[in-house]
Amino acid sequence: MAKYKNSSSVKSYMTNLLRRDITSGIYRAGERLPAERKLCEKLSISRGTLRTALQSLSKQGLLTPCRGSGWKVTGMGPGGHPKTIAVLMPEGPYNLEMYKSIASELKPHGYSAAYVPAGKIMDKLENV
Repeated sequence: MAKYKNSSSVKSYMTNLLRRDITSGIYRAGERLPAERKLCEKLSISRGTLRTALQSLSKQGLLTPCRGSGWKVTGMGPGGHPKTIAVLMPEGPYNLEMYKSIASELKPHGYSAAYVPAGKIMDKLENV
């Protein structure tokens, strides 16, 4: 196994390595990744490190966990970017429920949603 300065650097490196493999087409949208055990052997890393990297890529919209059957590569947009749609809305409990509804409608089509509170964006625009 390669030597790394600390555990966060190996996790970051593995996340970037897997992201590169996904965006370059080694792992294609709709396909499942190899089993975690095989990926750990291939990359010479622990399962905990791999899971941290996979969870990070899931948050970025590149992977979807499939309970009991590993990880599935989600759809990618042009240029190898995840298909993520920013949902800009005012903050509030009803708007959060609306966001969750929008996100659940996008997921089957390979898109993920990113909730962006409108108030924070408007505050930043006013300061420009």
